[in-house]
Amino acid sequence: VIGAISLLLIYQFARSTAFSLGKEYALERVMNSKEQLSNTLALNLRLAQKVTSSLLLKTWMKDETNEAAKSRAFRLMCDSADVAQTDSWFVATSESRHYYFNDKQQRFSGKELLKTLDPLMTDDAWFFHMLSSNERYNFNPDYDSAVNATKLWLNMVVMDEGKPLGVAGFGIDFRAFIDEYVALDKEGFESMIITPQGAIIGHSDLSLVTYNMRTTDPKEWKTIWNMIDSSYLSSL
Repeated sequence: VIGAISLLLIYQFARSTAFSLGKEYALERVMNSKEQLSNTLALNLRLAQKVTSSLLLKTWMKDETNEAAKSRAFRLMCDSADVAQTDSWFVATSESRHYYFNDKQQRFSGKELLKTLDPLMTDDAWFFHMLSSNERYNFNPDYDSAVNATKLWLNMVVMDEGKPLGVAGFGIDFRAFIDEYVALDKEGFESMIITPQGAIIGHSDLSLVTYNMRTTDPKEWKTIWNMIDSSYLSSL
């Protein structure tokens, strides 16, 4: 009896110690990942703020037919994308609803105008949401058929004298973003990025990610709550 009690106490002590160490390790990993991710997003955000407040960009967005102004604006976007930790940039104008895009390899040079944004197209809903909401910027994982890629987009409204001229920003290849900041090879740990509402916007399993959250019905979101419920039910 004494031996059994001793083994039980040792087991409980070992389990408590393992839980405490695991909790500390998990917290350390979370804080390190959070700091790394915050630094990257903060850099991109600062550059987007500088770009969208630039007179070069605003001058062209108010007159898209001005070829000299367009050349200067595109150079500004290319230079900013080179500095930012992104792989592409875009500009979408309010008046014409034209969508311009290029990547760091400048594979779209001379053909940056990819499409005219359509309020009836699911791919374009983000643009009209940005113009109608009070958000000045957001980060949005989304697939765009015109680019044929899923990216983490930084969308920022370009304002001029209180009037929105359009939206501009940067894109990061989503798979590369997940591999860099989310995917871990540690057994027993599952890393993800979630919103305050519990929606998953970053996970190594891309099928668990909520894309274009702001223009998607919340009932369709992939949430942490569903994962917890599923894990709990499977353990019963």
